[in-house]
Amino acid sequence: MNRLSTLAAALAALGLLTLSCPAGAQQAAATAGAAAKPDQLQEIVVTAQKTAQSASKVAASLSTITGDDLIDKGITDASGLTQEVPNVQIGAGNRGGMEITIRGIGNSDPTERGDPDTAFHIDGVYIGRTEGAGAALFDLERVEVLRGPQGTLYGRNANAGAINVITNKPSKKYEGEVDATVGTYATRNVNAMVNVPISGSFSLRAVASTMQHAGYAPTANAADGFTESLDDQDSLSGRLEGLYRFSSHMSWLMTVDGTHNQGAGQAAYVITPGSLPTSRAQTPQVQGSVNDSGLGVTSEFKADLGFADFTYLFGHRKTTRDDILTNGPAPSTYAPYSDAFMQNSHELRLNSARAGRLQWVAGLYYFKEVGSNINLAVLLPPAFGGGLAIQFIQNPAISQSKAVFGQATYALAPDWRATLGLRSNADAKSRVGETIGGNGKPIGNIGNLAHGTWNKLTYKLGVEHDLAGGQMAYATFATGYKAGGYNDGNGVVGDPNYNPSLYYKPETITSTEAGVKGHYFDHRLELGISAFHYAYTDLQVGGVVNNSLVTLNAAKAAVDGLEFEGRAIVGEDGMLNFALGTLNARYNQYSAPDGSSLSGQALDRAPKATLTLGYTQNWDLQGGSRISATLGTRYSSSYRLTDPGTATRAPLSFIQKANTNSSVSVAYWGANQKWHAEIYGKSLENTIRINSIASVNGTDYGYLAEPRTFGVRGVFSF
Repeated sequence: MNRLSTLAAALAALGLLTLSCPAGAQQAAATAGAAAKPDQLQEIVVTAQKTAQSASKVAASLSTITGDDLIDKGITDASGLTQEVPNVQIGAGNRGGMEITIRGIGNSDPTERGDPDTAFHIDGVYIGRTEGAGAALFDLERVEVLRGPQGTLYGRNANAGAINVITNKPSKKYEGEVDATVGTYATRNVNAMVNVPISGSFSLRAVASTMQHAGYAPTANAADGFTESLDDQDSLSGRLEGLYRFSSHMSWLMTVDGTHNQGAGQAAYVITPGSLPTSRAQTPQVQGSVNDSGLGVTSEFKADLGFADFTYLFGHRKTTRDDILTNGPAPSTYAPYSDAFMQNSHELRLNSARAGRLQWVAGLYYFKEVGSNINLAVLLPPAFGGGLAIQFIQNPAISQSKAVFGQATYALAPDWRATLGLRSNADAKSRVGETIGGNGKPIGNIGNLAHGTWNKLTYKLGVEHDLAGGQMAYATFATGYKAGGYNDGNGVVGDPNYNPSLYYKPETITSTEAGVKGHYFDHRLELGISAFHYAYTDLQVGGVVNNSLVTLNAAKAAVDGLEFEGRAIVGEDGMLNFALGTLNARYNQYSAPDGSSLSGQALDRAPKATLTLGYTQNWDLQGGSRISATLGTRYSSSYRLTDPGTATRAPLSFIQKANTNSSVSVAYWGANQKWHAEIYGKSLENTIRINSIASVNGTDYGYLAEPRTFGVRGVFSF
């Protein structure tokens, strides 16, 4: 289906739906802006467009999961969002990073050379390293998932979309909560929160979380006899927030958070085309280990200036890693890895503060990340003589981004609005380091030197129309941009470390999207439908050349798709959630490192169809207590994972078969609703599913999603 027919089909379906529900839609419009009745869906206020507005009025593909929904569905990290959002896949990838793919667009390079395609934020602060996306999701107000390029408001690394994690803020109410879980694989999770109003103007909120489970990959038959299983978890994190209200027009929020992860690390499964893992058992060469720490500081100052709302947001984050990465069964290589990354970001923003025909936001943004003492050594197994195969040392690797942005929406008529957004990006990356050969000596005389700068103006054009029944139709044309970068080596011709493909180009996208969203049947049904077409130029794709991981540019790629998403009240005490996504994501022009054409091949992790269904039923009991039961499932059609090959080896394709992934929970709530206990089961089918792959020295490895788990959970609030 081409772009025009896709958009036309979607809009036709949307128009029929709107016309078929006039009475319910009019009633929904009458209740908009007012408190919902007990049998109506609650409006969710979001800040996805850098200003507070109803989620149903955001002219973009947006999914919002509230903090209560996260608790009810047992979602404890970003990977759980896969079950809730159409055309989104999130899971652990190479080197412990979180791989996020939205509408078939993602990046599997977790190193200092690569950038994600999805902008991941915590309380508005961009998280540059993908490991940060694995943070525990606890004591949250909501999670917002924007699908499609967000080049105007979010910048250079938001071609696929943006994910915003919004924590609960300190309030003027004394309250607390303890949440404990025990389950299979020796799962032991404890989360605790307390909110204390120190005075009428100052409040503190403290959160602590510990999450532990034994490894999903048993290693009883490992080569050296160790028994600590891989794919385990042992994490401790905390967050302290202080909110000072100078007046009703001015406030300052300060947040300090920290995390520490340890354990045996990831399980890497050797895979070949047509032969994917059938068992989780592992026989690694060496004992893997994880010892990672993170520290974050966020400062947000807000003031009402009368003509505009002013926000200054500062974010500081530091992460350190000291790991041993295992690479499958013996004999195999293994890799000690360490690094330290520090990032600082600043955002100054003004938002229109008063109702009127013109609503606008404008700002300045600056980001700098410095990677220090980055050290990856690939060691040979004893069967091949042991010792060093190759080593990469970078110190420092620096990435900077500056931007000026603005977006304005003007009411052309009471029911028509037009939007224009612009963002000017200036990016720079540099790296000093060296590659060391198996003899322990640096390769070449120059080392790994690189420095590149890129500039790009991105924009968004949009139109919105309020329909007669209270729904909204919209259409947008937007561009996105992802900075270029460098591969290992240098640009000095004649040096043994010279790399003719040292730099890769920026990735750009143009997106056309149309949709309709709104409420129906007296606010008992919320529905959004969208159709989209992407055209990519120089799409960045990972590969391996001369045993080194590199980023390549696929000249052209395209993505077409449809999405249906909504929720509905069923009867008096039932809630149905549903999401359907279709994709046709393919390379239009792409030559692999060996010259093979991959034109026409599907993009990785881009199933042609995904369907999510979830249903919750409540039963009220005498005395005010209740029982609730939730059943959810997600179907994914098959999708491809690709090793692009090398300069001398043809590409390889791995196919993850179609599968379903289901969960169930039953909870009992006490009469005062202050406590509840539940039993749950996740990944009930226990299907072995590959999240991502990586190629190391010519061998391909797969990283798996979680297996079936059961548990018991108790929550007490005060």
